[in-house]
Amino acid sequence: MADRYFQCPSVSLALAYSKRKVPVYKYRWNHILDLPHFLRLYRKLGVFHFSEVPMIFTQKAFLFGEERILARIANNAWTSFAARGVPDMDYDELGDYELWPLYSEKNKRANVVFQTPIISMYTESDERRDEKCSLWKAIERKRE
Repeated sequence: MADRYFQCPSVSLALAYSKRKVPVYKYRWNHILDLPHFLRLYRKLGVFHFSEVPMIFTQKAFLFGEERILARIANNAWTSFAARGVPDMDYDELGDYELWPLYSEKNKRANVVFQTPIISMYTESDERRDEKCSLWKAIERKRE
């Protein structure tokens, strides 16, 4: 269901904007919060929509260990994007990985993947879900 309601529509929208030369930066959050013991039941949900919000807004009460570094990286990227229109991820913890590529068909529809350990962050293509999105589009057309 995540593909139908989140991934596929976000790909369509990102492609539409990028084709009109609007700068688009896309990401996938791939980190399960290390929540305190009494909230561990949420770990069973895995990575869910909106689970990155405590990280982006650096809610330190909920963050532990490497999550604090990930939160600084995400917070800096969102803050610089709001201020300058470009997400800046320049942190020593990332090593050479500091560039958040523009999203476009030419750039293989690149997404930054936010996760821990920090050194394992990478860029992936949205093309990996094309088959699923095509299936959902066909289902929607049949309903019309």
